[in-house]
Amino acid sequence: GVSAGQTADGFPATGPDLGEHTHQGTFPQVATGGGKSVPGTSYKKTKEDQEKTRERAPSALPHPRPDAPAAIDAEITRMVADITGLTIDDRHAADLRHRLLAGRPTAAGNPLLYVQTTIRRLGDTGRAAELLPPSLIDAYEARTGRTTTRPAPSGPAKTALPDDFPITDAMRRWVAATFPGLDADHETAKFRDHHRAHGTRMADWHAAWQKWIRQAHDFATRRPATTTDLAPRAPTPRYRSTGDQRFAETQALKALYPEGS
Repeated sequence: GVSAGQTADGFPATGPDLGEHTHQGTFPQVATGGGKSVPGTSYKKTKEDQEKTRERAPSALPHPRPDAPAAIDAEITRMVADITGLTIDDRHAADLRHRLLAGRPTAAGNPLLYVQTTIRRLGDTGRAAELLPPSLIDAYEARTGRTTTRPAPSGPAKTALPDDFPITDAMRRWVAATFPGLDADHETAKFRDHHRAHGTRMADWHAAWQKWIRQAHDFATRRPATTTDLAPRAPTPRYRSTGDQRFAETQALKALYPEGS
């Protein structure tokens, strides 16, 4: 017989872990409240209930991270407008973000906070013009009545070594008078080959040539060439057997003490 409080399978009808529409494992019957069992309730019904619950739940769409580049650029645009009263475009906001975060390892943890702190500090110290592109500097000066420090013009552009880079008689006389014994033509040829091989770009090639000549003279005086360094050396065999060594010693002794001496 079935005792009170049990189902036909002998399981308790109620309990702390049992409630309405709950099931244990994959049993064919699911206990419900009131001490009654509902035959025919299967896992399929529970799966359907889960699907309905999932459909009713709000979709978990990814929210933009506060430290995403787009969010940082938007914050830069807002703060620059609050400080200067001028609006910068998206391209300048991105350039400003790169300039503020480049080479700053401490900003990796919270780049948005670092950008906010840096912009606020520039505004508080009267350096808000550094946040604007050159096209807005005049408008900022007219708006605030301040004269900003503009960047100094850049120097002459760097160029590659001219194909016809000359060595004139005046250059040869300068080498002979300043560094006697230095071969000006030879060093100039080395100078051309070096910079053409490396694709060097210089703003003043004549000054670069003079620097090369000075360094060549310094190197020559630090390590002067000797006759020992220039003398040809006989090749030394890499491996030499004991028999070869004894034969060479015998020949050397015969040369020192010839027969009949």
